[in-house]
Amino acid sequence: AGGVFAARAEVSSCAVRAGQWGVRPQHALAVKLARHGGAGNSLSGLALYAQSDGTRVTRNLLLKNGLYGADIDASPNGVLHGNVVAANASNGFRNANSSATAYSSNTVHGNGGVGTFVTGLQSLGVSIQGDHLHHNGGNGLFFNNGAARGLVDQVRSSSNTQRGLYIDMVDRARVSRSTFSNNANGGVLSDGTLTTLFGNAAYLNGLYGFSVENDSQTVVGNRSFSNTGVGRGYWVTNGSHTFLDNHAWANSGAGAYVQQASSVVWAGGSVGFTPDGTASANAGGDLLYDSASSLAI
Repeated sequence: AGGVFAARAEVSSCAVRAGQWGVRPQHALAVKLARHGGAGNSLSGLALYAQSDGTRVTRNLLLKNGLYGADIDASPNGVLHGNVVAANASNGFRNANSSATAYSSNTVHGNGGVGTFVTGLQSLGVSIQGDHLHHNGGNGLFFNNGAARGLVDQVRSSSNTQRGLYIDMVDRARVSRSTFSNNANGGVLSDGTLTTLFGNAAYLNGLYGFSVENDSQTVVGNRSFSNTGVGRGYWVTNGSHTFLDNHAWANSGAGAYVQQASSVVWAGGSVGFTPDGTASANAGGDLLYDSASSLAI
């Protein structure tokens, strides 16, 4: 399909394959796309371009395309719910400069690159809720290049080749009630400012459960356990951060390691014990910090 140019359109119960794009709305308003099969296209199964505002994409199969499962570019206020996005050559979802996109209950797996990639200064307030991202060739979720004020809630991100979630130099992200497991290079790498990590679990990841970098992050009520390799439960570097009521146990490295951080507050929770108080030491020590760091307990 070369494009949908109508102000409003609805497409359902169709299969489009072996073109450049499966469906490509452009300059369109409130398009509805449901039960669509976009497979085997040379570029993307779905492409939203040039201010296609308010598109609703529900219960579609976006599989084995030559670039992305869905490419959302300069198209705000989209709703993507209940889709299966798998085995695409690059990223599953790409959200570029598209604000207030709402992803929910999608399954994103086996893609060659990132599961869901959110990028660009105009990608403000993107929310991802209830998605399952697994076995992708890059990070499960990746926010970068100014995509601020994102929300990740009740997400499962597992068995990805890189990290479960990477927040790269963006502001005011919130990550809550999510699970990150079996990711090769870490559960969550949060390298932003004013980020909040609340009520998450990270386990059986390589390198670390949570890596907190940059500045002014708040980390509350998380659990990090049984992480392997370097295996730190929490790896804290640079800046000032606040940790409240977090738990770390049975990691192969330190429960928490603070490195070159100007000011870190660690209060409540437990290190070397499960949340119910059972002793379960971290093999590399419990709470460690280097001489360049300031830690208040």
